[in-house]
Amino acid sequence: MEKPSPGKSRATLAKSKVLITVALKDDGMDPADRPTKLYARFLRGEAFAGPNGLVMRHFENGSPYDIEELYIAPPDGKEFFARCPRNKSESGVVSESCLSIFRVDGLDVELRYAPDLLEHWGALNEGARGFLARIGGQKTMTSTRP
Repeated sequence: MEKPSPGKSRATLAKSKVLITVALKDDGMDPADRPTKLYARFLRGEAFAGPNGLVMRHFENGSPYDIEELYIAPPDGKEFFARCPRNKSESGVVSESCLSIFRVDGLDVELRYAPDLLEHWGALNEGARGFLARIGGQKTMTSTRP
């Protein structure tokens, strides 16, 4: 991703920021299992091609996630998934952030970023894991996939 120059507007800068929240893992479901064990029951049947190889699914109206869309890395979203707001004109969404969560080495890691960055999902995922490895003093923090 391109580094923002000082002359860019605040809106442009906000679109290029990624917020990372790191917490000790909770006792709940591993985030890698959410697409198949939590979100699946709220999804509509149809699937669509998403950015950069992702699969996009709509949540059912009236579900807890009906103002969002789910993007998963095939085949099952264990490597990467994101919940992103639907088009503002359809849903009136206030938040403009996508949310991706993963667990690594006893930590739950949450990424929030503008939907425009979703096409760079691979770089976001690997970049966050690399960042955590560098600050944690570990060799690497790789994908949870076998």
